[in-house]
Amino acid sequence: MALAITVLTSGGTVASTAFDTASITVPNNAVCYAWVSPYGAVSSPGIDTTLGGAGLSWSRIADVDRTLGSSKSRRLTLYRAINTSGSDATGVLSLTASVTGGSVGGVDYSIEKVTGADTTTPNETPLTANWGVANYTFASVGTPAAGDRVYGGQAGATSTTSAEAYDGFTILSDINSVDGRNFVSSYDASDPQDDTPSNQSNSGGGIVLLLKLALPASFIPWDYAPDAQQIFHNPR
Repeated sequence: MALAITVLTSGGTVASTAFDTASITVPNNAVCYAWVSPYGAVSSPGIDTTLGGAGLSWSRIADVDRTLGSSKSRRLTLYRAINTSGSDATGVLSLTASVTGGSVGGVDYSIEKVTGADTTTPNETPLTANWGVANYTFASVGTPAAGDRVYGGQAGATSTTSAEAYDGFTILSDINSVDGRNFVSSYDASDPQDDTPSNQSNSGGGIVLLLKLALPASFIPWDYAPDAQQIFHNPR
């Protein structure tokens, strides 16, 4: 089964601190990633979100923050849920946003389903970019094996500097509801995979990670080669 990424729902709100997304369905043995990017009037990165719903257990796996001038802040958070319940998980997701000593300007979000991924280790450790750097390249996200995909999201730092897909990547979501400070998710759709993603046109920041393809159920890590009368190890 090939690894596939599908946007389940996306959008944004302006000046809302709590809201529900449209209902989503996450099939059994699928992984769901939720990109959430709030913006607020606060002098330091004191903005945060919570997320839950659809009968799934959500884990925060990466954050990146940016202070925008003297009185504004933005955060990009990536949440993950894995459905191994034996049946589809369905329902709305509830999002809340809050700031310390300020007010919420809005929230962009994109909820994305990944099928064909390894449900034990769906991804390598995410990497984050330093917001405020106009042209940046990530360190290696890992060594892609056949069928793996490099995946990421980034949020624009200012209303005049739009986020774009990582160089050579295919856009999944492009959301612009927060004062021009848009969010874009994208992935590398072609092989060989670019394990050091870069962006040359945005002074925002982002998160990238390597999605791992599930091994076939019949896979056996140790194989016997009777003709050669030897045992060899298969690295995948």
